[in-house]
Amino acid sequence: MERDPMFSKFLQACLQHEAVKPPRRPPRSPNLNAHLESFFGSLKSECVQKMVLFGKPATREVIWSYIVHYHTERNHYSLSNE
Repeated sequence: MERDPMFSKFLQACLQHEAVKPPRRPPRSPNLNAHLESFFGSLKSECVQKMVLFGKPATREVIWSYIVHYHTERNHYSLSNE
């Protein structure tokens, strides 16, 4: 998170205010967080690239809907696709 420009200064300030310290990872090492990389890849390929979104509210609504789908309705490989 700390080296990704998509996370705003406001989010980082909120995390500091709540005393959350994200772990520092070495640069150019995406495989250290493979689960998050897999989620973002699925989000991009299954959802965001297929839609035209106007504004932050629409984007947030689509992403939250996808998160619910990802954790409740989607087949999971670790559970024998159930």
